[in-house]
Amino acid sequence: MKKGDIARKWSTEFHIQTGPYMRIEHIEENRLYCGVLNSDTPNVMLLNKNRAITISHQCLQIPDKKLRELVEKQAKGTEFQTLTHPLTKTWIKAYKDTPKIIKLYSNKGNEFYFKLLSVGITRNLRENVVKIILQKL
Repeated sequence: MKKGDIARKWSTEFHIQTGPYMRIEHIEENRLYCGVLNSDTPNVMLLNKNRAITISHQCLQIPDKKLRELVEKQAKGTEFQTLTHPLTKTWIKAYKDTPKIIKLYSNKGNEFYFKLLSVGITRNLRENVVKIILQKL
Protein backbone atom coordinates (compact mmCIF):
# COMPACT_ATOMS: atom_id res chain seq x y z
CA MET A 1 0.00 0.00 0.00
CA LYS A 2 1.09 3.51 -0.73
CA LYS A 3 -0.22 7.05 -0.55
CA GLY A 4 -2.84 7.70 -3.23
CA ASP A 5 -4.10 4.11 -3.43
CA ILE A 6 -7.82 3.43 -3.17
CA ALA A 7 -8.63 1.22 -0.19
CA ARG A 8 -11.59 -0.28 1.58
CA LYS A 9 -12.03 -1.91 4.99
CA TRP A 10 -11.51 -5.66 4.99
CA SER A 11 -13.37 -7.93 7.37
CA THR A 12 -10.93 -10.68 8.35
CA GLU A 13 -13.72 -12.60 10.03
CA PHE A 14 -16.07 -12.78 7.03
CA HIS A 15 -13.52 -12.11 4.24
CA ILE A 16 -15.54 -9.31 2.62
CA GLN A 17 -15.03 -5.63 1.81
CA THR A 18 -17.06 -3.21 3.91
CA GLY A 19 -17.56 0.51 4.29
CA PRO A 20 -16.91 3.36 1.86
CA TYR A 21 -14.17 3.57 -0.73
CA MET A 22 -11.27 5.68 0.60
CA ARG A 23 -8.04 7.21 -0.71
CA ILE A 24 -4.94 6.69 1.43
CA GLU A 25 -3.65 10.10 2.54
CA HIS A 26 -0.90 9.12 4.98
CA ILE A 27 0.73 5.92 6.26
CA GLU A 28 2.25 5.80 9.71
CA GLU A 29 3.65 2.56 11.16
CA ASN A 30 0.58 0.33 11.45
CA ARG A 31 -2.02 3.05 10.81
CA LEU A 32 -3.65 4.29 7.63
CA TYR A 33 -5.20 7.75 7.37
CA CYS A 34 -7.76 7.82 4.57
CA GLY A 35 -10.23 10.28 3.07
CA VAL A 36 -13.63 9.04 1.88
CA LEU A 37 -14.04 9.43 -1.90
CA ASN A 38 -16.40 12.18 -3.14
CA SER A 39 -16.90 13.42 0.42
CA ASP A 40 -15.62 16.32 2.53
CA THR A 41 -15.68 14.30 5.74
CA PRO A 42 -12.62 14.25 8.01
CA ASN A 43 -10.00 11.55 7.59
CA VAL A 44 -10.67 8.00 8.73
CA MET A 45 -7.96 6.14 10.64
CA LEU A 46 -7.55 2.38 10.30
CA LEU A 47 -5.45 0.97 13.13
CA ASN A 48 -4.19 -2.11 11.34
CA LYS A 49 -2.93 -2.19 7.73
CA ASN A 50 -4.21 -5.76 7.49
CA ARG A 51 -7.73 -4.40 7.96
CA ALA A 52 -7.67 -2.70 4.55
CA ILE A 53 -7.51 -3.94 0.98
CA THR A 54 -6.42 -1.94 -2.06
CA ILE A 55 -8.82 -1.50 -4.97
CA SER A 56 -7.66 -1.13 -8.58
CA HIS A 57 -8.27 2.31 -10.04
CA GLN A 58 -7.49 4.39 -13.12
CA CYS A 59 -7.38 8.15 -13.71
CA LEU A 60 -8.91 9.54 -16.90
CA GLN A 61 -9.05 13.15 -18.07
CA ILE A 62 -12.18 14.63 -19.61
CA PRO A 63 -13.28 18.21 -20.37
CA ASP A 64 -14.38 20.21 -17.32
CA LYS A 65 -17.85 20.87 -18.77
CA LYS A 66 -18.49 17.13 -19.24
CA LEU A 67 -17.24 16.37 -15.73
CA ARG A 68 -19.58 18.97 -14.22
CA GLU A 69 -22.49 17.46 -16.19
CA LEU A 70 -21.70 13.98 -14.85
CA VAL A 71 -21.45 15.26 -11.26
CA GLU A 72 -24.76 17.14 -11.58
CA LYS A 73 -26.51 14.04 -12.95
CA GLN A 74 -25.03 11.99 -10.11
CA ALA A 75 -26.28 14.54 -7.55
CA LYS A 76 -29.79 14.32 -9.04
CA GLY A 77 -29.78 10.59 -8.39
CA THR A 78 -28.91 9.17 -11.82
CA GLU A 79 -27.53 5.72 -11.02
CA PHE A 80 -25.71 4.88 -14.28
CA GLN A 81 -23.92 7.12 -16.75
CA THR A 82 -22.29 6.41 -20.10
CA LEU A 83 -19.16 8.10 -21.38
CA THR A 84 -17.38 7.66 -24.73
CA HIS A 85 -13.91 8.82 -25.70
CA PRO A 86 -11.71 8.41 -28.81
CA LEU A 87 -9.05 5.72 -28.59
CA THR A 88 -5.91 6.90 -26.77
CA LYS A 89 -3.25 4.99 -24.82
CA THR A 90 -4.77 5.89 -21.45
CA TRP A 91 -8.32 4.98 -22.42
CA ILE A 92 -7.21 1.71 -24.07
CA LYS A 93 -5.34 0.88 -20.83
CA ALA A 94 -8.62 1.41 -18.93
CA TYR A 95 -10.28 -0.99 -21.37
CA LYS A 96 -7.59 -3.67 -20.98
CA ASP A 97 -7.08 -3.38 -17.20
CA THR A 98 -10.77 -2.93 -16.28
CA PRO A 99 -10.21 -1.21 -12.90
CA LYS A 100 -12.97 -1.17 -10.26
CA ILE A 101 -12.80 2.60 -9.64
CA ILE A 102 -12.43 5.40 -12.22
CA LYS A 103 -11.23 8.86 -11.23
CA LEU A 104 -12.38 11.43 -13.77
CA TYR A 105 -10.54 14.73 -13.61
CA SER A 106 -10.36 17.92 -15.64
CA ASN A 107 -7.58 20.35 -16.44
CA LYS A 108 -9.21 22.84 -14.03
CA GLY A 109 -8.44 20.65 -11.01
CA ASN A 110 -11.90 19.15 -10.54
CA GLU A 111 -12.14 15.41 -9.87
CA PHE A 112 -14.79 12.84 -9.09
CA TYR A 113 -14.77 9.08 -8.52
CA PHE A 114 -17.12 6.50 -10.03
CA LYS A 115 -17.46 2.73 -9.90
CA LEU A 116 -16.81 1.11 -13.30
CA LEU A 117 -19.58 -1.26 -14.41
CA SER A 118 -18.43 -2.10 -17.92
CA VAL A 119 -16.00 -0.97 -20.58
CA GLY A 120 -15.77 -1.79 -24.25
CA ILE A 121 -14.68 -0.56 -27.66
CA THR A 122 -17.45 0.39 -30.05
CA ARG A 123 -17.92 2.33 -33.27
CA ASN A 124 -19.29 5.86 -33.08
CA LEU A 125 -20.01 7.45 -36.47
CA ARG A 126 -16.66 7.13 -38.29
CA GLU A 127 -14.28 6.20 -35.47
CA ASN A 128 -13.73 3.59 -32.79
CA VAL A 129 -14.25 4.80 -29.24
CA VAL A 130 -13.94 3.44 -25.72
CA LYS A 131 -17.36 3.30 -24.08
CA ILE A 132 -17.57 3.07 -20.28
CA ILE A 133 -20.61 2.73 -18.07
CA LEU A 134 -20.18 4.31 -14.64
CA GLN A 135 -22.10 3.93 -11.40
CA LYS A 136 -22.10 6.39 -8.53
CA LEU A 137 -20.25 5.33 -5.38
